[in-house]
Amino acid sequence: MNSGEGVELFDGGWLELAEGLPHVRVIVVRHPAPPPGKNIAVGKRVGEWVYELFLTILPTDGFLVEDVLDLYHGRGAFEAVRASEDIEEDPDRWCSYTECGQELWQIACQWVWNLRLSLGKTMQGGELREMEWAPPKEAPPVLVAEENPPEEYGP
Repeated sequence: MNSGEGVELFDGGWLELAEGLPHVRVIVVRHPAPPPGKNIAVGKRVGEWVYELFLTILPTDGFLVEDVLDLYHGRGAFEAVRASEDIEEDPDRWCSYTECGQELWQIACQWVWNLRLSLGKTMQGGELREMEWAPPKEAPPVLVAEENPPEEYGP
């Protein structure tokens, strides 16, 4: 997160929600709670901590907890832009008789929206915002416990 505030991350392992659904990975984030009386926008206050719960199907060997949270917070930064895009463009309406035609409509709609934003920003003379992703972190080694059979002693 960009706030400079320290957070603690906990990987809770895998959870089976229901039969037929994929297992989900449980991630818990906690950070110090703000002073009493101040509202919390996201999470649940428990004592002096605020907890947030994340569920994902991203594998542990390819995505560390930090990577999953970086992806989430990167996506969250654009929610307001995406909301106005959906209102103005309405890319989800059905306007084709085939699936591939519908996919083409959604891709074209997204392309026109992005082009419109970049041209508008260029005309205003401002710099375009770019997102820089952190390089991937090396996954910690996976330790596998081996159980050696106990030695058998004779009579």
